[in-house]
Amino acid sequence: MSRTRRNAQLDQSVLQWKKVKDNEELKKENEWLRMQLEEKEEEERRANQKARNRSEQLTVEEAWRAKGLHDLILKKYMLHKKRKECLVLEQGLRDLSTALVAHDRSIKKKTDELEEAEEWAEIVKGERIAAAIALNSHKYEEQRQYARDCSSCNAINPLTRLLMVNCSHAICGLCVEQLHGESASLEIICPECGIISKPVTILELQKDVQYSPQKRSNYIEEVSIPSKRCKSF
Repeated sequence: MSRTRRNAQLDQSVLQWKKVKDNEELKKENEWLRMQLEEKEEEERRANQKARNRSEQLTVEEAWRAKGLHDLILKKYMLHKKRKECLVLEQGLRDLSTALVAHDRSIKKKTDELEEAEEWAEIVKGERIAAAIALNSHKYEEQRQYARDCSSCNAINPLTRLLMVNCSHAICGLCVEQLHGESASLEIICPECGIISKPVTILELQKDVQYSPQKRSNYIEEVSIPSKRCKSF
């Protein structure tokens, strides 16, 4: 009886040991399966992460490609715009060159006209100067012809004047005395024209002296030369 119980206990112990061992093996197997499952999950996660990274990389590459294409299109548009601006500038430069040529021609024409006007002004000025000189010379000759100044020594308003009978030139008494000198002849050489003539005293009325009508008539009658040869003022 005791042996049977002992065998039963032994069998029960063996069964418990087997059960424990089976449980341990089952736990190990479950642990191994869990580890395998975790490894597969990790592999799947890595694969998914790699796929996501690749997708993101492709997205970035596509974005860069799209951006590059956009930049290329933008550069092409800007280049086309610059070409249009260059064409407009070239046309403006051609128009400006044409305007400058026309302006240069206008300036040259005006310069030629100005030079012609200056030449004409110089000619007119020369003619006016010549006319003024001639007029002044004529007036000077007239003033000299009808003035009381001595035609030989240019004495202003001499006290006495003498008239050369042959040439009608009037000179002062001092010049006549110097020309006559100690010569016994009454004729002398005229200092103006060189003609030998006899000097005759000119009797002239003075402006500052008041004469009575009788004395004035007597004074005029005393003139010993014709009135057409006597230049009195």
